[in-house]
Amino acid sequence: MFFSGRLTRCKRGFPRPKAGVALYSKLLVYINEFVNINISLLAPSYVGELKSLTQRTPMKNLITTSKSIAFISFIIGTIFFALKLYNPYLNKLTIIGALFVIVALTINSILLFGLVFKLCFGMLLKTLNHKTIIQLATTIGIVLANIPIAILYFYILIESL
Repeated sequence: MFFSGRLTRCKRGFPRPKAGVALYSKLLVYINEFVNINISLLAPSYVGELKSLTQRTPMKNLITTSKSIAFISFIIGTIFFALKLYNPYLNKLTIIGALFVIVALTINSILLFGLVFKLCFGMLLKTLNHKTIIQLATTIGIVLANIPIAILYFYILIESL
């Protein structure tokens, strides 16, 4: 028997197994928590005890965080764009704007990868319901919408020189 105790929650909401739990069961908990793999294929006896973990909110946190960061990136990028159009001779603003674009591109790419990963594996393993699939697809669209906007801003700035 791999699992000898019930799971409890620590302050931040991550599962905290009681003493005597084998490493295999911890691995199953984390796989189920972060990847949403249906563990009934791996260990059918643990499904009842770990079912509550699939009902938690990591998916909603990823969706809301991705939407928020995409919106904040759009707002800050638009502010830099407007300031550059207002004062085209300010070179420090160009450097700051370029650094912001690099940081925003990195963060948005990581979030986009996470969203696509969740969507693909969730659909492949059939662990997502229709509402969550629609939310993930919408969020992916919102994150991807920043790319043509950034290209348009770049094109306008280049043409204004």
